[in-house]
Amino acid sequence: FPFYWLAKSEDLLLQWNAINAMFTWIRLLRYMEAISPGTKQLTMTVAESASQLSTLMMLFCICLCGYMLGFQIAFGRQLENYANWDKTFFTIFNMILGDFDYFELAKVNFYASTVLFLTYVVIMWFIILNMI
Repeated sequence: FPFYWLAKSEDLLLQWNAINAMFTWIRLLRYMEAISPGTKQLTMTVAESASQLSTLMMLFCICLCGYMLGFQIAFGRQLENYANWDKTFFTIFNMILGDFDYFELAKVNFYASTVLFLTYVVIMWFIILNMI
């Protein structure tokens, strides 16, 4: 009996249910418009700026993926936080939030860490500040 396939099917079903639950709660905003006029203003603002936000998010994702690959190639063999794509993604995303250990990078390669880290922080801060 294919138990592995059954377990994978259940995992896939749970993932789709999680996405469906999120969209259901977002649809609740539509009904909130009838109760609170401020909610309608919020949804209209988001709807009108969706194209600009999507362009900015695409730019953010392209820069994030490029730097993710750069950090993984430069430091993936020596540092555990950069060993694979998902660890590198979370590590450099935390850099944007201010949680980083620059000296750990500098121990491996001072010049590469300086160039990658400084350009990443400056470019991503400009993109994030542009979102606000």
